[in-house]
Amino acid sequence: MRNQYQRETKRKKLNERRKKMMRRRREEEEEEEEEITVKWAKHYSSIHQILIVGDGDFSFSLSLAYAFGSAFNIVATSKDSYVSVLKKYKRAKSNLQCLKELGATILHGVDATKMKYHTELRMQKFDRIVFNFPHAGFKGKEDNMRVMNLHKKLVNGFFKNASRMLRPYGEVHVSHKVEHPFHKWNLEELASKSSLIMIECTNFSIEDYPGYNNKRGDGSRCDQPFRLGECRTFMFRIGDIHKKKRAEEIAVSNPRPLESFVSENLPPIFLYDVKGIGSTIHYPLRIGASNLRTREPSNYGFDACQEFWGFEYPLNGSYERYMNEAHRYSESDYLNRMMR
Repeated sequence: MRNQYQRETKRKKLNERRKKMMRRRREEEEEEEEEITVKWAKHYSSIHQILIVGDGDFSFSLSLAYAFGSAFNIVATSKDSYVSVLKKYKRAKSNLQCLKELGATILHGVDATKMKYHTELRMQKFDRIVFNFPHAGFKGKEDNMRVMNLHKKLVNGFFKNASRMLRPYGEVHVSHKVEHPFHKWNLEELASKSSLIMIECTNFSIEDYPGYNNKRGDGSRCDQPFRLGECRTFMFRIGDIHKKKRAEEIAVSNPRPLESFVSENLPPIFLYDVKGIGSTIHYPLRIGASNLRTREPSNYGFDACQEFWGFEYPLNGSYERYMNEAHRYSESDYLNRMMR
């Protein structure tokens, strides 16, 4: 009886120990899952390394930080010194304090036209570089050519620096008014001088970023908001502008049915949309591709290759956005979803 009692006691202890180990393992898995959950705020995710340029009172950076639940992936900058920022914006001090508590890197005195050489930035690369409503200051009427050239000089210098600070498939985002006379800045042309190609242009809505307050940033009313009107977010990536232009010329002068890409000699068909995987059901484009990485002209013939290059950038964007949706997604998941 005694031996049986001892065996039963030992068995119970082993079961309890096993249950504790399983419970601990589940807790660790849940913690790990929480740690790597990807959170999104419009075009930006918690796994993107993000540089925000000229953030005024730092409310845009804080809006992203709140959406992500942390700011360890955010580098927020201002051209003004810390003292100037506090003098200009009444909410700046509290915004900066919150960003620090959430883990953001905060830099002051960062010139957008020279930021590549800043001590804290020259060795860094980013997935997203954001400049909302770049403006060289209120130095006259906005439709004055001299004033407009000052604005364009600022944006041109920003593009030149940002293009050298991107990770592979990284993007430069500029939110900008598109009403007269702001549309005359011609952001796409300015970006092309730095080998940046526009991959998407989408409506900007300030409601997408709770807590963000756009500021004039200059003059006696620096802490006041400016009228937004019709705005867009322009998205750019490093690319070959000549290949893009060539692809556009071919598409206009000699359009081909997309079905013509499909033949017995070409492998699977991929579906994609410039807005990402989520909308492929509604507006799919079909294109044959032998390999997402090699794309050799011999696989297609000259014309087909040129047309394919015109689609390369949105295809890459679609792939990246899908892969960033969840940490367990793999390339095979993407291919399986895209293939018919």
